[in-house]
Amino acid sequence: METSTGARFWSGSKRAPRPIFFDMSNGTHLRFLVSAANLQASVYGLNGSTDMKVYREVLENFYVPPFTPQEDVRISVSDKEKTSTSSAVKQDDIDKLLTEIPKASEMAGYRLKCINFECECEPVDGNAAFAFVQSASQLRAENYDIYPPSKADVLMIAQGALPSLETTAAMAAALLCLEMYKIKAAAPLHLYQNTFFNLANSLLVSAEPVAAKVNSVPTSFGKPYVWSIWSKFEIDGTDMTLQNFLKTFEAQEGLEIEMLSYGKSLLYASFLNKKKMEERLHWTLIDLIEKISTTKVPQNQ
Repeated sequence: METSTGARFWSGSKRAPRPIFFDMSNGTHLRFLVSAANLQASVYGLNGSTDMKVYREVLENFYVPPFTPQEDVRISVSDKEKTSTSSAVKQDDIDKLLTEIPKASEMAGYRLKCINFECECEPVDGNAAFAFVQSASQLRAENYDIYPPSKADVLMIAQGALPSLETTAAMAAALLCLEMYKIKAAAPLHLYQNTFFNLANSLLVSAEPVAAKVNSVPTSFGKPYVWSIWSKFEIDGTDMTLQNFLKTFEAQEGLEIEMLSYGKSLLYASFLNKKKMEERLHWTLIDLIEKISTTKVPQNQ
């Protein structure tokens, strides 16, 4: 793998990981699998199992494809590059995930519940959460050929992490509730606070939020339209053609649309080829979006 600058990523002080091949005779592998399965069962309110005979019968007929690294992978070297590459999500991938979600009728009787991680002074074998964390950290160590952490090491780290997680979450929730009270009371902008805190350094800094820039544009009604980055137009465009949409918007808002886009796709623009634009005027908005952007419009939009 290479970085976006062309340099080899796994070089210098970076230790390259190696794939782990599942082995039923390896206690760490089995402990990770059993604890993960029991945690998943607990989330859906199912009865888990620690019977090794059951797992061995299933695993004997289960094929795990060998790991093959992807070719031509580029790794971002800055947060800006990482943001730009991570935002490039394909609509087809999203649609595929949506089709894999079971229907509500198929999930009758299932109730998801939260699992609280309990870090006991002497973790017992039945503590699936601790077993999962311990086995996952040991497998990670095996990936990088480093010394695997013991149960005591994992316990010490977990006991130190839990209090900080609880206090940080409580602090953030309290500050959020304070701001919600202000919204409910319709408080003026100067009473709101944007807060940054660091409990490790006993640091808490608050600042007043800046109001969004307000702009105005003349309309055919003679009265200017005042807008900011939070402004939006709401029009029911169901089965509406592009031509009807443009006319409805102008009649409703007193503004003429010069350019219309969906994501990165330019659907309409007054400066483009007139013949092509006249052809699009008779398409419905949904057909226009799907033909130009080559993506299917979700049913909930």
